[in-house]
Amino acid sequence: TIDGQRKSDKNQTRMLQWMEDQTAMQKAALRREEDHFGEKVTAEVARQMAHHRETTKTTAAPRPRTKSSSHSAPLKDTTNNPSLNRPKKLTKPKGPGAYRKWEETNAAKIAAKARKEDSRRLQAPGRKLPWG
Repeated sequence: TIDGQRKSDKNQTRMLQWMEDQTAMQKAALRREEDHFGEKVTAEVARQMAHHRETTKTTAAPRPRTKSSSHSAPLKDTTNNPSLNRPKKLTKPKGPGAYRKWEETNAAKIAAKARKEDSRRLQAPGRKLPWG
């Protein structure tokens, strides 16, 4: 029927349009990638560079293990979790006299840390006590 024919034609044109859009998008992506390298590089060179980047991933040399007194937690893997990558916000004190209060608490925290480290130093095995 003529109606069916028209419908299929419509679908065909829609499909063609979609394909054109796809190729246009791919080309745009390529162009963007080329711009990313600063100058217009042909897609081939871009591909080669990408391949080179993939194959020559720099891996950190294993650090020699040293026994450290302060055990710190291993760094969190932040490769695909940018929220962990954010630097910690320093909370600014607000209100009258808040800064002094903040300074005091800060000093208290520092003192507590120092005390803790001192006691740790005294209790370390194989350490001679300073008065012993």
